[in-house]
Amino acid sequence: MTEYLFIIIAALAAIALPIIGIIAVLGFTDLNRSKDVGYLHLAPYAILCGAALDILLSGRSLDNFYELLTVTVVRSSVSILLVRVVTVFLMMASLERILASARIHRHLLGNKPILTWCFGLFWLGSVGLNMAFSAHPYFAHEYLYSLVLGLGILAITPKEAKKFILAFRNGLILFLAASFLMILIKPSLVMESNYSQGYIAGLPRMAGLAAHAVLLGELSLLTGLLLWMYPLQNRLIQIMAIMLAVVAFFLAQSKTAWFSAVPCMGVMLWYRYKLRLDHSVRPNHAMPLLILIIIILSLVVATTIFAFSGIGDSLARFLSSNEGSQLTSLTGRDVIWDFALSEWSKYPTFGYGPEFLNLNQRLSIGMTNAVHAHNQFIDLLARSGMVGFLSVLPYLATVCILVRKVDLAYKSLAMAFLIAVLIRCVSEVPLSLYGYGVELLVQLSLLAILMMQKQKTIDEPTKKNLSHVPRIR
Repeated sequence: MTEYLFIIIAALAAIALPIIGIIAVLGFTDLNRSKDVGYLHLAPYAILCGAALDILLSGRSLDNFYELLTVTVVRSSVSILLVRVVTVFLMMASLERILASARIHRHLLGNKPILTWCFGLFWLGSVGLNMAFSAHPYFAHEYLYSLVLGLGILAITPKEAKKFILAFRNGLILFLAASFLMILIKPSLVMESNYSQGYIAGLPRMAGLAAHAVLLGELSLLTGLLLWMYPLQNRLIQIMAIMLAVVAFFLAQSKTAWFSAVPCMGVMLWYRYKLRLDHSVRPNHAMPLLILIIIILSLVVATTIFAFSGIGDSLARFLSSNEGSQLTSLTGRDVIWDFALSEWSKYPTFGYGPEFLNLNQRLSIGMTNAVHAHNQFIDLLARSGMVGFLSVLPYLATVCILVRKVDLAYKSLAMAFLIAVLIRCVSEVPLSLYGYGVELLVQLSLLAILMMQKQKTIDEPTKKNLSHVPRIR
């Protein structure tokens, strides 16, 4: 009797909870109908806090990190509860913005319908169809969250988009500060003391409260870019935040982040200079010549040092060493790529399925840390087949076009974020839409920058056309 009663209560709860959620979203939307800002701009705080606490409660030790990957990760009850609370908030905040945008624009596609269509098709091709038609289909409700979050971001107003970016900046600063604080409390949680693949022997590698040191390197780079674009009002806190970002950037020892820093800072400099020219009465024509002279002198100095200091011989010895061979093979990623492409050849249309590179597959190639193919496009081919690979192309093309068309005031940050994501696609999977996390937050931030594009008011063309009409006194 008790078992039947439990089943009845569980069934009623399963029916009632979605209805209550829908009513709550409609209520929030109705209460917020006179405002152009909802609650979705708080998402960076929620995602970063959830990710940090998840690592904090995991009890991991980076000194035996790879051994831990061979066992199933079991979350604590507190961590599970926290994830559920964050998920409910993100879903309700996203749905509220989608409904609010539908009320304003009379459709569900926001103010950039083409981008919304392409994002939806990308999710459908890489995740939606894959759950049903792949060689090993698998459904999980977590896979739906990225779709709702993405549509929510594409429905926000320019005002809330800026609030989202500022919240991302502030959240990253707090995330880095907490990571450094944990060095004093539990160093093995955030530092890999026996790291042997760095350029400086004996220097530990910092992963912080991120899932991996490579991710921390990218987050540190993005923190620096955001502090450059939107500096804090307090000068002392601004300097301390920059120091946190710089130290974490180097301690993460991420070659991908280091390589991304050069073009990202380059485009930031270039477009910030163009913006200054647009606001200057007398353009500084000597600035491009000065930049060119600095580049030429840098190349000359680097060539001279390389030719006469013996660095070339040292580099040759390094490449012939064990660490050098790992670098030339992208730390063994060529093995993962070969395996992923072989799996794609078996299932070319819809791929292996969402659980590609499960534990058994990782053990078969002797790389327990290879939870994905370490290349965005190869991972799409292996996991989602040609359908998933083709679905990302119009999405990326649309993002690139919109970045080119964004206002000059935001173009520097948009270009820097786009470059960082594209470079990361070579060795990671920053565009993955399976669930949500810090990786997805970076992608959503790029979309939020595109949503900061100022819309022309209805009165502007009217004022322009009637500017020649004399006033009647």
